[in-house]
Amino acid sequence: MRWRELIREAWKDAQTQKIPSLLLLLVTLGACLAALLTAGQQEAQKAVLAQKLQDPASRMLVIREKKGLITPEVLALAQATRGVEIAVGVVKVDDVEPTVPGLRVPAWTVSNVEAIYASSLGRAPETGEALIQTGEAAEYGWEVPAGVFTDRDGQEFPVVGEGAPRPGFASFANGVLIQADPHPAAYQSLHVLASSLEVLPDVQTALLSYISAQGGAEISVENAGMQIVSELTGGEYARYGQSILLTVLVAGGFLTAVVTLTYVLLYRRILGRRRALGITRFELALLTLLRIAIPISIGAAIGALVAYTYAATRLATIPLDYTVASALILVIISVLAAIAPIAWAVNRDPARIMRTP
Repeated sequence: MRWRELIREAWKDAQTQKIPSLLLLLVTLGACLAALLTAGQQEAQKAVLAQKLQDPASRMLVIREKKGLITPEVLALAQATRGVEIAVGVVKVDDVEPTVPGLRVPAWTVSNVEAIYASSLGRAPETGEALIQTGEAAEYGWEVPAGVFTDRDGQEFPVVGEGAPRPGFASFANGVLIQADPHPAAYQSLHVLASSLEVLPDVQTALLSYISAQGGAEISVENAGMQIVSELTGGEYARYGQSILLTVLVAGGFLTAVVTLTYVLLYRRILGRRRALGITRFELALLTLLRIAIPISIGAAIGALVAYTYAATRLATIPLDYTVASALILVIISVLAAIAPIAWAVNRDPARIMRTP
């Protein structure tokens, strides 16, 4: 038989023999849904985490020390360290009050305001002067970014301009930046933006060595990027998703083999009649395999479409390439699982099958 005839006959059988076709379609559809809504969701979360790594904030390293060991000398060393793009010290975190009664605004007294905010209006602040975020003057009761903030001790900080946080410094948004004295006794924390994730571990090691060299340091370190990288590359994280996917695919293949065996037993007389009419074993096996593959492929396609659409609207969007690859792998495993019962069926004696009541 020619390929066109085989495909046409397989399609005809798939339409005529509705019950086995429906069973195969439902088995594959269910397996595809299960795979994509479990392991696929983990892959979606992995994609979300990988996207977060593109944010400059993932390269931000925040080091806090309680005993005043982050000195101006440590900051200078940090700024000169290879792989450091920006290094800023925070002297104090407080809240200040503008002219609007009862309104308290977070304020950071930092070593270099311009390193954190890109100024868009006004001038660079000098010691004791402040910069606010662009567009927030009205919230403080001002027509232009020019006014005064007062802290709880009554100290005033005149505003000399406005700006927007630079990439990586979004944590300083919606507040006030105050220029610190150039030679404070110590900084509460050190905020360092590394040039890349690759150099981040080396930068962290260097910074900790600068602080620890003074002895008795009580240090805490914050960095989202290294934590994300650890999650993405962790063996347990990867093995968990792979084990779920493998379990679902194997279960789908097993059920396909069971349905296929049931099919060749129920329709053994039709298979025997075709053998008796002269079709070769190979052609009969290929015809039966194509007939099995049709509902399997349709079920996988429907399952992938439903899972992708549902995840995109209700859950985390599954990567399209992962969705397609999972559906294709499921089809391949299911078709391979059907080979054994088909091979057994086509190698039986057609005359004996025809005599079977």
